[in-house]
Amino acid sequence: MAFRPLSQISKFYRVSEWIHLLGLCLIGFVYSPEDFHLGALPLPIVASSFYLAFGFSSNTVLEGYPSMKTPMKRLLLSFSPGLLCLLVSYFSSAYMVLTFFICIVLSVLYSAPFPRLKNVPFIGLFLNSSLFTAPFLAGYFTAGGQFNVIFILLFAMVFSFVVPFQLVHEMEHLRDDTALGYRTTAAYASLPVVKLISASFLVSAILSHYLASKLFSRYDQFILMSLLFSVFLLAVVFRLREGDYAQFGRCRILMRMAAVAYGVSLLVVFFSSLY
Repeated sequence: MAFRPLSQISKFYRVSEWIHLLGLCLIGFVYSPEDFHLGALPLPIVASSFYLAFGFSSNTVLEGYPSMKTPMKRLLLSFSPGLLCLLVSYFSSAYMVLTFFICIVLSVLYSAPFPRLKNVPFIGLFLNSSLFTAPFLAGYFTAGGQFNVIFILLFAMVFSFVVPFQLVHEMEHLRDDTALGYRTTAAYASLPVVKLISASFLVSAILSHYLASKLFSRYDQFILMSLLFSVFLLAVVFRLREGDYAQFGRCRILMRMAAVAYGVSLLVVFFSSLY
């Protein structure tokens, strides 16, 4: 019984759905062109935890607002981590504060009853995909990364990797979203179009990585893992068939496992190169 409050908190903030995304903070550290100190790593992890808790919980609350019970209490509970995220970010860098502030505002626009950009095909897809780059950027900026050409290329790389994940997520929830009246990209795009979009963005991810490696040679050691990761994601997505909604859940799990393996391989290669 002592763990029940913790379980309720975890459920409200949907912790199990985003805890793995904190690994993006460490990947952002690795991809920063500057030398870094691991002692600074807790800052982006804590800030990203608050950001993700806000993002996932506010999505649930705003989509149900105002018909749910105690809506104002739930709004307060869901928005509080967003404010804490900005407070923690203040102790890191101005770039990090700006990143999270923009993402928090866009997150509200995505889920709020108006304008509910989730309900706009393609714009909702690309907006939500961009919101998942924030933990990576938090690690990148905390490690001393700057807003420059390398930043743009790395943002494009991470964003391009996220889009196929978001597409599969939309396909998995297509029937529920349609029943609720949501017009997501998956409702408009056929499965062949979903495959084409996924392939295009995975090629974009590799191209962005390649161009970044031309500007900063340290990224050369990561490009093989990125290529293998892209090929695996492409193979998984292209195995999808029409009419089987259960397959999208299995596909999402496989893609998540591949992402974790990809992240671990990047860290192993990077830290091995230091010794």
